[in-house]
Amino acid sequence: MKTNLKIGHLYECDSKSCDTSITQQYSDQSLSPGRRLTGWCFASLALLACPCHIAFWIMLFSGTVLGSFLSADTVTAVMVFSVIFLMSLTAALLAFNKIKL
Repeated sequence: MKTNLKIGHLYECDSKSCDTSITQQYSDQSLSPGRRLTGWCFASLALLACPCHIAFWIMLFSGTVLGSFLSADTVTAVMVFSVIFLMSLTAALLAFNKIKL
């Protein structure tokens, strides 16, 4: 017999298999090594393509054609980086089973 004790707006269960736990749905699922690697690769790409890092990329590639393009067309570069960032962040969250489409 399972009883729920109401504490504030949360319920505390007296058994280990509590249906109302939000964190159980993610902790019970183990990811395959390939899926975990895919998630980390997309998360790394999202970190590198974050639009707030555009100044870092301009300094890193200064003196090259890519650096001159980034500094001349900053608005276009920010838009491209934003699209890459959002796509890779979505792919990483899908790989880690944090969101479902």
